[in-house]
Amino acid sequence: MTRVRCKFFSLTETPEDYTIIVDEEGFKELPESEHLSVAEATWLALNVVSGGGSATNSQPIGVTKIAKSVIAPLADHNISVFMLSTYQTDFILVRERDLPMVMHTLSSEFTLLRVINGETVAANSLGVTNGFPQ
Repeated sequence: MTRVRCKFFSLTETPEDYTIIVDEEGFKELPESEHLSVAEATWLALNVVSGGGSATNSQPIGVTKIAKSVIAPLADHNISVFMLSTYQTDFILVRERDLPMVMHTLSSEFTLLRVINGETVAANSLGVTNGFPQ
């Protein structure tokens, strides 16, 4: 069996439990276990950067500005978010079912980009208008 390395992995340990956040490839590699509970919703990780929009030349905004400029408008639309911060960058996780409304809410203030096969392209190719899929 060929193992696929996931591209997004986070492990958090607390006194009560462990939380593992992985992409789809990583999820497929998790062994089945009666001790493993899986969130009911699929969450998508959004990476917020400033500057030219390319992941190679942009600088992270920082958690203070993220909270002010990204999380607040989403909260105004009752969209739940999950923040995950690393030394290099911050991620905002949103439920997959909320993505159309997230795109609609943020598109008026931000240039939305996505990475496909390592290439950064405009996210308007998701086919979302007015908060609803086309």
